[in-house]
Amino acid sequence: MITIEPAQIEVAGHRIQLAIDRPKSAQTEELPVIVMPPAFNKTMRDYFLLSLYFVYNDFLVIRYDNVNHLGRSSGSIYDFNLSDCLFTLEQVTAFVRDRFQSRVSVLATSLMGRVMLRHLRSPLAGIYELVGLLLPVVNVEHTINHIVGIDLFERERAGDPVIEVDILGNRVRAERFVRDVIQQQYDSVTSVMDDLRHADRDLLVFAAPKDEWVRYDEVLSLFSRYERTQQMVVLENSSHQLDRNLVACKQLFREVVGSYMRAIDVKKRDPRFPSFREIVANSRIDRAHEEADSLTVAGV
Repeated sequence: MITIEPAQIEVAGHRIQLAIDRPKSAQTEELPVIVMPPAFNKTMRDYFLLSLYFVYNDFLVIRYDNVNHLGRSSGSIYDFNLSDCLFTLEQVTAFVRDRFQSRVSVLATSLMGRVMLRHLRSPLAGIYELVGLLLPVVNVEHTINHIVGIDLFERERAGDPVIEVDILGNRVRAERFVRDVIQQQYDSVTSVMDDLRHADRDLLVFAAPKDEWVRYDEVLSLFSRYERTQQMVVLENSSHQLDRNLVACKQLFREVVGSYMRAIDVKKRDPRFPSFREIVANSRIDRAHEEADSLTVAGV
């Protein structure tokens, strides 16, 4: 069974809510740690099942919610931008550095993959032995324009910015988001190459030829040229929206966990996976944790 410990970071007027998942009987000091930044439109609750797969293989998992996003950290998704995601990731990385002494890796999904690549410029990111990128967005401008059906970035450059936009069912202050992407140079594949020139971490990249939001050829081209890409794992049956196909999602989790165990040489054994009954039982624990944690955040 899983044990979930709530944690909270208070910094610069923000509250960052975290969950620390580990096997119930394990000693924390002995477990490899993996940090899971949440993708856009996702909260740490959405990462529980993937976390459970890691916990069943003797990992300690750090889940958290970004500020100015969905979930239980402070702020609203209306004010979402990538700089706030980077700020949150930096604070979580510092938290992990100060609290845990064991081996640390990270698995960043989708848009947070782009943020993680920027984070690699920071000395803080030196704690990460392995950096996993699951379906990483490498061309932010292309991906966002494809999702919303409007060229937000051309409108901004032309002096006719879109003020608000719906992104996956969320109202977002487009002007703030787009300006941040452009000013902080997150927008293009060229900026990814520049971030990689400053990186010195081993990468494990998961990419899907059928990804509808990310150009697969761009991902292959970028990371095949980075000398510390340990492995490019091709996810033949996956799309970018993982939750649309539960069977493919579970197979992907098995692939991800197995790849991490091989990459960091965890006990040299085959991975274990929870049964349906175990998933249901542990999901009840996560729901109870979320309800109790929500009362604490609300001050009840």
